[in-house]
Amino acid sequence: MMPEFADAEQRNEGLGQERIGFLSKFLRYELKSAERYRRFVSLIVVSSTGRSGKVKKLLAEQLRDSDVMAELDGASVILMSETNTAGALAAIERYKAKNNDGHDMRFALVTYPSDGGGADGLLAAGFRRLQKASASQAGSVVMTG
Repeated sequence: MMPEFADAEQRNEGLGQERIGFLSKFLRYELKSAERYRRFVSLIVVSSTGRSGKVKKLLAEQLRDSDVMAELDGASVILMSETNTAGALAAIERYKAKNNDGHDMRFALVTYPSDGGGADGLLAAGFRRLQKASASQAGSVVMTG
């Protein structure tokens, strides 16, 4: 059964600890659906330095109605159902284009099924890739490793 929520605003408000549980449950649900119907699920993990509140707002304003965002270990995690790697890269480019204040944002991207299966494995891969992006220049996107 799909987790219940009223609308996109409810799914994305309060980007705190309570959202982690929701993100995990929703990711598991989306992965089951993706496996059954042979669809994609992408996760974008974003870190920023400095004014993280403004970056979170910038990201939230660019989300599609179907996207879910939560904060986990100091990073913003965006779950994009029915989105392949190319679609997720297009979203990252939208985020970069709206970054008029020049915030230092780094991106990691993982996509099911190409990057593996379970929710925990995808999240772990996303954070490994984010470490690589953090060691690189501002605006970096890491999709492998």
